[in-house]
Amino acid sequence: MLFVGLPLVIIRLGGGPVEIGVVSGLFLLPVAFIAPLAGVIGDRVDRRRALMTMAVFGAAHGALLAVFVLANAMTIPLLAGFSFVYGVLNAAEIPIRQAFVAEVVPMADLPNGIVLSQAALTSTRIVGPAVAGVVTATLGLVPLFVLIAAAGCITAVSMSTVRRYARDPEPLEPLVSVRRALADGFRYGLATPSIRGPLWLLGVASICGLSFQTILPVYATDRLGLDASQFGLMLALMGVGAILSAGPLAFIRPEHARQVMLVSAAIVSVSVAALAITQVVPIAFGLAMVTGSAGSVILGSVSVALQEAVPGPLRSRILGLQAALFQGGLGLGGMVMGFATDRVGIDLTMFAGAAIVGLMTLLTALAWRRSETWGLAPGT
Repeated sequence: MLFVGLPLVIIRLGGGPVEIGVVSGLFLLPVAFIAPLAGVIGDRVDRRRALMTMAVFGAAHGALLAVFVLANAMTIPLLAGFSFVYGVLNAAEIPIRQAFVAEVVPMADLPNGIVLSQAALTSTRIVGPAVAGVVTATLGLVPLFVLIAAAGCITAVSMSTVRRYARDPEPLEPLVSVRRALADGFRYGLATPSIRGPLWLLGVASICGLSFQTILPVYATDRLGLDASQFGLMLALMGVGAILSAGPLAFIRPEHARQVMLVSAAIVSVSVAALAITQVVPIAFGLAMVTGSAGSVILGSVSVALQEAVPGPLRSRILGLQAALFQGGLGLGGMVMGFATDRVGIDLTMFAGAAIVGLMTLLTALAWRRSETWGLAPGT
């Protein structure tokens, strides 16, 4: 819902694609810097309590947004500050939540647990944008931010009811410095091919392909002529595509993850390129659904591969790197796409990003084929 609300506030304040790109980037970019550090913390603290605390702060953030919008005191710089604060909070939450999955399901069921967790999260991309569009169109932005605050409270209460199945073995020694713990995570990720390759592919797909979501409000209003509720519907359809992919994802085996990553990255490239040239609303909606599905599949296949390959004591840190490349990549790519759209237009910007993703997919496929190790067993 917040991802719909922020651009609509900017448009109401007279902002354009540059402002939307910057504010949306500040919402996502902190993941690139905060998530790895949050992964270190997540390997040291009680993850459930940490998640509950951050949900409460998220509720307070939504309430403050409602107050400033109601008082007509919101400005674009102030909104950028709000976006950055929530981006930091979101960045801290992601690796801890992902690692928490391993505490509530048996290791034998971990791939399915990851897929179900992702399906639960991506289902909010169906409900959230649709609700946000309807609420904004009928009641306005203030009720939308009140609803976001209420969602944070519900999350905190729900998290308090979760019971653990098991805890990761060998917790990180508290005497190890944060800098050393962070360096150990980076070093392990870069030195392990079964982790390094998927992370690079995910990063490029996020920065150059999936980040088109940041300029989607401009695409929806200027290119397709959609209103707020229709824009929310388009985002919801991306969520529909993501949730529909959860079924097949449940059957992904770690040794087949590379093939799944390559196919889904290629689909992202093709679908974004097709979106760049279409002006037909039904076709654009269908392509948005396909892109959402492919983005969910590449994220899910990388998650399955990493959760399988990484040892328990390093889990939060490696997943922090994944979050940094995925959502941080969305933020960085969103900023670049915002400026590029203002300079060369939305068509060329989206098409260039799609071409880069396609090239990276081809190069990655050739590299993995030469290595003749398509599996993702730990250490391969």
